[in-house]
Amino acid sequence: MTRPFRIAIRALTAALIAALGLFGGTAYAYMSSSGSGSGSGHATIATLKSVIITASATPTNTLLPGGKADLALTVTNPNGFPVTVTALTAGSESITVTGAVGCTATDATVGVTPKIGLAMTLTPGSNAVNVTTGATMGTSSASACQHATFHIPVTLTVRK
Repeated sequence: MTRPFRIAIRALTAALIAALGLFGGTAYAYMSSSGSGSGSGHATIATLKSVIITASATPTNTLLPGGKADLALTVTNPNGFPVTVTALTAGSESITVTGAVGCTATDATVGVTPKIGLAMTLTPGSNAVNVTTGATMGTSSASACQHATFHIPVTLTVRK
């Protein structure tokens, strides 16, 4: 090879290496990034309001001595979101009786069948709830309790 030709090859090789370094650096710059900073966010926690329980006018079946009956309830969910009823237990108030002279809740041995592990969803607002076999009556109920209406307090456990 002639000397001028060698010089041209060296120059071309140097230019090629410089070009690769330049474009390789450019490619690297587009493919990597770094940065730092700080920030904050805001969140609020909703307060779960208690549901309101009232008796419905007509239960789906009647309570008989030695038997069980459904509890017919209207449950109002005052929250702006659905809640789930997870349990039903006896309330802290006493069971009362109307419509039968000489009958008390003790005479009728009326009680509540606890229901644990429920999964009833209540939408916001008023909800009709029927708790299957939620009330019980003992076999030794007094005859005076025939045609009585029992007001049975219950407690519902709800969660979001």
